[in-house]
Amino acid sequence: MSQRRSSQGHLSAPAVDLEGVGGRQPGLAARRRGGGSRNVCNLSQLPQRFDENSRDPRLDELRIMGLPAMWMRVADEIGYEPFIAMWRICDADPFVEREPGARGRAEGGAMVLRLRSFRSYLRYQRNRYIESLAALGLSWRQIREKLIEELCETLSRRHITDLMKGK
Repeated sequence: MSQRRSSQGHLSAPAVDLEGVGGRQPGLAARRRGGGSRNVCNLSQLPQRFDENSRDPRLDELRIMGLPAMWMRVADEIGYEPFIAMWRICDADPFVEREPGARGRAEGGAMVLRLRSFRSYLRYQRNRYIESLAALGLSWRQIREKLIEELCETLSRRHITDLMKGK
């Protein structure tokens, strides 16, 4: 063949008629910089177009492979790409505990992810809110009224004053 591929994979204009294939063509020296990447993408990197009423069919693959229902709900909620990115990050973390797999090896088993309860996050946000109200100069009674009105929470005077002091 007398055509060569460019680095982007396109065929260039026909070259001088040469005998042989690749490096066996007479008078051509082999490139010294190496082969490099083929710029290949996998199916999950192909652009996907779904209307807002359709479900990403790639999520079905996760279900078929046996992903637990809770993780399927997460994948469905955040989307395929963000879920795969999160999964890859968790799997690559050397400090994530692993359950033994079928042959007792940790590589084949499930990851054991430790995540605080969502309630602890809400409690943290509530406490920062109390601190910000205290910084604005509100009294513990005013803060308590705001908590009841806005968050439907009733805290004791001591709890509020401790948070106001930054304890």
